[in-house]
Amino acid sequence: PVDAQIDQLANTPVLIITGMRNPGLTDAQVDALRRDVQAGGFIFINNTSGYSEFDQAARALIKRVMPDEKLALVPMSSPLFHCLYDIRQLRAAVTHQLRKSDLEAVTVQGRLAIVYSPSDTLGMLKGIHDPYANAYDADSARKLALNILCFGLEQ
Repeated sequence: PVDAQIDQLANTPVLIITGMRNPGLTDAQVDALRRDVQAGGFIFINNTSGYSEFDQAARALIKRVMPDEKLALVPMSSPLFHCLYDIRQLRAAVTHQLRKSDLEAVTVQGRLAIVYSPSDTLGMLKGIHDPYANAYDADSARKLALNILCFGLEQ
């Protein structure tokens, strides 16, 4: 774990923020995140269990970090879906039915700098699944999480 302080962020090429509630970052921490992103840093924000409270907080945080940029759906043609695994489809955790990706991102200086997953991408990696959660199945989650990490390291 790292604190949102610029000296720690500078040595962290990929920052992952995950949770179920508002992370409650201070203005100084948000400023550190902004400076890190502007300097080439990459942030992945994962909504554990797909909770609405975290969704609202994550969207507000992204707006605070990059107030002049907007979240946009990441198309399946994006290199993010093809950098390690060639992901062409994803499945839901409970039903195992095909589902669309809901990854969103903020583009900064022509690159995806903040990627947000309103669905839980990381929970299934631990083999833990809330049956009421909005999550990907284990195989989809593994491939997607590794692609996001690989993509973030390449930025």
